[in-house]
Amino acid sequence: MKNPATHLHAELKIKRGLLSREWVKVQILQFSAEGMLLRTDENLQVGGKAVISLKLPMDFGDIAINKVEINIKDRQKVCSCFDYEVEFNLGGSLLQSDRIRKDLKQIESLLSRYDSLINKIRNGPLSSNNPG
Repeated sequence: MKNPATHLHAELKIKRGLLSREWVKVQILQFSAEGMLLRTDENLQVGGKAVISLKLPMDFGDIAINKVEINIKDRQKVCSCFDYEVEFNLGGSLLQSDRIRKDLKQIESLLSRYDSLINKIRNGPLSSNNPG
């Protein structure tokens, strides 16, 4: 997994009772079109499934993926939170999964380009890392 995703907004659908569910914000630490690393204080089960919605705000229009299923692959305790490694589960209709896959790849590409640009600025001729 790659790409720091500070600009990517995510909400996880959490079951709160027998019939109630709530959307909670989670922090995305890394992102790829196959999965991501997210941080939350919610207790999710490794091997379980969850539903997440993603939104990448852009000047030319937001890229949004509503209600995509994720598989919980791994969990690490970090202070009072958990870091979860998850993968996207793109089952369902072929048309819908192709659209979601395309949007995930577009988000990955935009985040990668943004990260590359930030690194060039940090390491460029005017940076404090470059004596001159």
